[in-house]
Formats: sequence, structure tokens, C-alpha cells
Amino acid sequence: MQEDSLFKKKIICIIQCRLSSKRLKNKILLNLKNKLTSLEIILEKINKLKFVDKIIIASGNKKKNILIKSKLKLHKYNFYFGSENNVSKRFYDIIKKNRNSIIIRVTADNPYTESSYIKFLVKKIQNSRYKFVMMNNYKIPYGSGVEVFDGEYYLKNYEYIKSKYDKEHVYEHLKKRNLFKMYEPINKIKCFPFRVTMDTEEDYIFLKYLFKKDINTIKDIQNKFF
Repeated sequence: MQEDSLFKKKIICIIQCRLSSKRLKNKILLNLKNKLTSLEIILEKINKLKFVDKIIIASGNKKKNILIKSKLKLHKYNFYFGSENNVSKRFYDIIKKNRNSIIIRVTADNPYTESSYIKFLVKKIQNSRYKFVMMNNYKIPYGSGVEVFDGEYYLKNYEYIKSKYDKEHVYEHLKKRNLFKMYEPINKIKCFPFRVTMDTEEDYIFLKYLFKKDINTIKDIQNKFF
């Protein structure tokens, strides 16, 4: 059990998104389920997690991405508009303004982000020595995972972000540190090779099909197809 100070930390979910996707233009604005977008589906899930203290939608250049806020009518949410390509800098700026926090990182093109993984990882970071935890993406459906890390630990290790790849992928530099832990699902998942992210037109068509069939969770996918 870690020191009590860790339990006093706010839990903040940062959802990263932008409109400048090259493979699927404006994918964050596309309707997936009952006229809800991928981002809106994720927000519904996160809002049900009572232990999350704050949700921040982190996007790039405000002029290029303001439609995310205005068209989806998400004015009640906290938005941060920052660097278009340096996603790590967006997280750094947000965490600097929200000190003493635990960060849940979610990407807006993953509508099947699994709530049970979030609960599992938050408990792990609260009750272990690790400062950055994630699910093993090779053991779960691609696009269902999240990452959870200690905000102060992120700030401390920000100096290790050097490459363009690290700037775009937020947490890769933390995987090289010694307080990183990757977990596998407690229960074996038969559907782990499944792809449930939305990067291409094919992904979008497939995800619309799943939601049309009322397949809303990883468990639903497993029961339906496996």
C-alpha cells in the first residue's frame, strides 16, 4: 500500500483528439451509434466512473479543431487547445495546471475503450510502486486499452521526450523507465486480435455495424463472435 498522499491525488481523464486525421478525415465528427460520435460514446463511459474528478479534452490548434467543441455541443467540458503535432506537450501543459493528479489517457477514436481496464489500472497505480501502468495491447482487442500514470512522474520524465515519435505518442518515453508495468487481463479474452479503433473508412464501417447490432462492449464482441 502506498502512502496516503497518493489517494489524495485527483484522478483526471485526458481525452486526446483532433480533426486533422489523414486516413479518415474529421473522424471525430462522424456518427457511430444513435447519432453519437466516438468521442461522445467515450464521454458517456467516463462520466459513469464516479472516481474520475475531471475530464479534459485535449486537442491541437484551436482554429483547426474548434468544431469538436461547437458542432458536438460539448461546451460543458474542459477543453485544452495546444500543439497540433506535439501531443506530449499538450499533456505536459495540462498536467502542469493540474498538479498532484493521476492521469487516465484515452484517445477519441477508440469508442470501445474498456471501462473495466480503467478501473483495474487506477487501482493498480494506487496500490503498487508503479507510476505508469497499461494493459498489454497484444492481449486485448486493439483500441480497447488505456494508460494510467502519475502526473508528477510524467513531468519529472518529460525531459526524456526527444524524438518526433515520442512527441506524438505521449507515453513511449515512460515505458523505458523502471517504474513501468504492463498487465494482462485477469480473464482470458478470446477476441484479443479484434480491431476496434477508428483510423480508416473500413474501420468506421465495421464499427457502425457493431453498434447497429447492439454490440457495445468487449464482452459483447466475445459473446457474439467467439
